[in-house]
Amino acid sequence: MDTYVKKILEDNSIEKRIDDKGNVYRIRVLGRGENLFFQENDNYLFCQIDAVNAVIFKSTIQKWDNLKDNMNSSEHERVSSLIEKYYKEIYNFNVIIKNDTNTEETNGGDSPKEDPKPDKPRGGWSVFD
Repeated sequence: MDTYVKKILEDNSIEKRIDDKGNVYRIRVLGRGENLFFQENDNYLFCQIDAVNAVIFKSTIQKWDNLKDNMNSSEHERVSSLIEKYYKEIYNFNVIIKNDTNTEETNGGDSPKEDPKPDKPRGGWSVFD
């Protein structure tokens, strides 16, 4: 087992929820908000997200990382729904699930993403002055 994965699995500060059947779920946004760790009981996976725009990329939820085989379609839907549920509960209620990893449309799709550091301030006070 990879050292990084082992550290995550042993990290007691990761958000944890227990459902009415006793299943334990853990979820954490990783790095700069581009990846997500999700665990259901002993099974865990990593998938891609865009935390800034509250998007989970469903196509990257393919298999439990500790198991050999890919998920079948019903398991894929079940796990995707669980990830969405707990992400909404813990991080952002407005999260959406997208079927692809195209980040160009995650900000609404109508306009290009705004440059985070524009050349000129758009009026008012600016840290770029």
